[in-house]
Amino acid sequence: MRSAAGEEAAASDHGYRTWGCGCTFSDVYKTAAINRNIKAIALNASLAAAILPMGSSASLAQSGAASLHGWVAFENVAYVDKQPRAKVVLQHDPPGSGPAYSTETDEHGFFEFPHTSLSRFKLEITAKGFQPYSADVYIPSDFAGNWAVQLKAEAPKSQ
Repeated sequence: MRSAAGEEAAASDHGYRTWGCGCTFSDVYKTAAINRNIKAIALNASLAAAILPMGSSASLAQSGAASLHGWVAFENVAYVDKQPRAKVVLQHDPPGSGPAYSTETDEHGFFEFPHTSLSRFKLEITAKGFQPYSADVYIPSDFAGNWAVQLKAEAPKSQ
């Protein structure tokens, strides 16, 4: 084993000045350079973390597009049976303040408004032999919502 004095003598033989810790100027310089590189990497990482959310904020901007999907069940009609068709209307509220969207349920009772604007709406669902359904709906920007309704059968008409 070499003593600190022996290391200092060996270092001085090579022309290096040693410090009290027994390390040479070259060792201290390398450590300082590594510390500077670590600090630079940390600074770059923190800047990237601060800038990336700002840069991607445009991709997070609201598109104004929205969609509404739904399902209409019918009282006293089993899901496995052929489903009646229902007319589904999504009307801006107040009426006339924007376009009305209209569709019909498919053979399973599903309906879809894939592209609507953001607004307040009145959702109206009607089908022959069933009581009409109506609800006030607010659809915000970038909304994708689901709506499920069961239409009640109309009472038999007395004669």
